[in-house]
Amino acid sequence: GEVSTALVGAEWRAERWQAGAALSRSWGSGSYGGAHRGEVDTSGMTGLFPYGRYALTPRLGIWAVAGWGWGQLSLQPDGTAGEYQPGTKLSMTAVGMDGLLLDGGAEGLSLVSTAEVLRVRTVSEGVADLAGSEGIISRRRLGLEATRAFPLSNGAALTPSLSVGIREDGGDAETGFGLEMGAGLSWNDPGRGIRGELQGRSLLSHVEEDFREQGLALSFNWDPDPTDRGPSLSVSHSLGTATDGGLDALLNPVAIQVLDGPGSNGQQSEARLAYGLPAFADHLTMTPGLGLALATDSSTYSLLWALTPYDQPDQGEPWELSLQAERHEDNTSDSPVNHSLKLRFSLLF
Repeated sequence: GEVSTALVGAEWRAERWQAGAALSRSWGSGSYGGAHRGEVDTSGMTGLFPYGRYALTPRLGIWAVAGWGWGQLSLQPDGTAGEYQPGTKLSMTAVGMDGLLLDGGAEGLSLVSTAEVLRVRTVSEGVADLAGSEGIISRRRLGLEATRAFPLSNGAALTPSLSVGIREDGGDAETGFGLEMGAGLSWNDPGRGIRGELQGRSLLSHVEEDFREQGLALSFNWDPDPTDRGPSLSVSHSLGTATDGGLDALLNPVAIQVLDGPGSNGQQSEARLAYGLPAFADHLTMTPGLGLALATDSSTYSLLWALTPYDQPDQGEPWELSLQAERHEDNTSDSPVNHSLKLRFSLLF
C-alpha cells in the first residue's frame, strides 16, 4: 500500500537543555492477502511525540522520547459487503545516552558511545465479529566506537576507527541477540579540500543463524574552496548493507537481512557535482548541481539548486533555500517512473 504523512515540529534549545515536540498526521490505503484477502484504508492516524535532551558534558548527553497515536482503520474483506472500522492506538517510549566519552584531541584516542532502550505498542480495537489485536516491539542497543588520528604532512591526517555494537530485539517482530563490528579508515587533506574514506561492517553472530550482514563502502569528496564558492564533487560506491552513520548505522534495525533476501548483496553508486556562484551583488551564493544514484534495482537522477548567504571560512549558514527535482526508476518491476519536486527552507536562530 501507500502512506502519506504530514509532519510539523518545534524545538527549543538552551545551553544544556534541548526540548521539542512533533505532531504528525498520516493517511494510507492498501490490501492484505493470505487465507483472507481484502482492502484496508487508514482514515487518519494522529501522533504526538515530545522529546528532550540534557547535556551532561558539551559532547555527552542523555535523551528521552515519548509518543502517542490514535486513529481509525477501514477493513473491507473480499466477497463480503461488510466493513470493519476499528479504532487504533499507538504508544512508545525511548531513553538513551550518546556522545563522546573520551576526547583524544588531534592525536589521541577518542571514544564515542551510545546506549538506548525502546518500546512501541500498537492496539486495534475489536468490532462486531472482528477480534482486537496488539503488537509490541522492543529494542535494546549498546555501542562503542574508537578513533585515533595520525597527523601527516601539510595538515593532512589518517584516522582509523573500530566499532562494536550489541542489540537485542523483542516483541512481535524480529527477535534475538546480535553482535556487529565495523572498521574504517579515512584520509583528510584540508589544504587540498580532499577527503577519502573506506568503511566496512559485519554481523559477527546472531541467535537466528540464517541472518547475515556485510557491508563495504568507499567514498571520495573534493571541495577545494574553504568558502561555499567554486566546484565540489562527491563520489561513493557501496556493497551490501549501509556503513555510513557510525554507530547508528551499525545498530540500525534494517541491517538484519536474510541470506538470500532482496538487497543482501546489492550495490549502489552515487555522484554529486555542484558549483557555487556569486549572486545578488556578491551577498549570496547560488549553487546549481547534478546528482546520480545507480543501484542494483533502481536509478535516480537529480537536479539541485540552493541559495545561501555568502559563507566565509569558519562561519555557519544562518539560512538556506533549496530546490531538488528527482526522477526515480525501478529497474526490476513494471512500476511507473516516479518524479518529485522538493522545496526546503531552513533558518538557524
